[in-house]
Amino acid sequence: MRYRKGLELKYFYSGPAPIGRVLNYIKRIKKHRYRSLYRGGVKRPRDYRKNLDQWTVFFMVGLRLVRKPVLSSKLSLHLTEKGEYFYRRLLPYGARFPEGTSDTTVADVRRRLERFDRTLYDELKDYFLRSPPVSRILTFFRDKRITRLERTTFYSKFGRKVGIKRAGFNRLPSSLQLLEFCGGLTRSKRQITLTEAVVDKAEVVRQVKEKLGGGIDSDDSLSSDFLGDVSVHAADPGVRKLVVRIVRRNKRAANKLKKLYNGRCQVCRMTFKTKHGENYAEIHHLKPIGEEGSDRPSNMVVVCPTCHRKFHYSEWKKFGRNSKGIPIRMAGAIQLIRFVPAHLKIFEGQ
Repeated sequence: MRYRKGLELKYFYSGPAPIGRVLNYIKRIKKHRYRSLYRGGVKRPRDYRKNLDQWTVFFMVGLRLVRKPVLSSKLSLHLTEKGEYFYRRLLPYGARFPEGTSDTTVADVRRRLERFDRTLYDELKDYFLRSPPVSRILTFFRDKRITRLERTTFYSKFGRKVGIKRAGFNRLPSSLQLLEFCGGLTRSKRQITLTEAVVDKAEVVRQVKEKLGGGIDSDDSLSSDFLGDVSVHAADPGVRKLVVRIVRRNKRAANKLKKLYNGRCQVCRMTFKTKHGENYAEIHHLKPIGEEGSDRPSNMVVVCPTCHRKFHYSEWKKFGRNSKGIPIRMAGAIQLIRFVPAHLKIFEGQ
């Protein structure tokens, strides 16, 4: 049997080729620890250890880690130049990676690599995100201007686009698992969602501004606050329409809150005078707009620019309430979101 040209395309988008197995096979192929290929259904574990999964090998050809093989009674596989590079980087790692297809297994492989060599993980991530199978998926989502889709809908629509009837079998397709390994995707039983790691948020904000038309000024700090809290899911036309409506109607409530706190941050109490002599403050939405976050004062806090960035870029969570406000852990420190009584009542009434 000979390798058929283009066969790797099928395995880009269907059948399981777990990321852990791909990494293990880089070593096995280099060390020639195999006899032949099989297509699943191996009953004896010793046969599994001696042979290579055909789907995974073809997928690795598509990733340009393995040269196209000639399938015969005596199989001979060779790594590409990039495959050889990753072999040298993986060689010091003595253990085998788990080869399951669940989201917990993918996360486990990622954690192991990061602990072993974070730079190596970053290089693999960069390489895989630019690979043909992942690039095609990202292009598919970007062309449709969406960041999430029902799994069955994705399988059928994307399958037609790449020329196969269905882009998924009974398990997560190989290319989606690869994207998940890169931190670019989360999944549930029914839905696939791209993360901010692979979504161009600047483009999403540009689309929102375009819909707002003359309703926004580049020097309007309040509008900028709202746009800063726009979720990447606003790439979805329906969500974007909602966000535009929220931005347009929300300035009155936000301005009232800023006056209520005299422009001082509810977390650190800091502010500064603008050139117009007013205390400067920004508005943060605790639950992002576009992720069903409310456009009411019960979801808004007044913050300084530094605390606003911390809310966006550091780990934070709130726990409990007391008479003065809501304690939070943000950027590794315990802090308090202070409330005036009128604003706190709104939170307590949620």
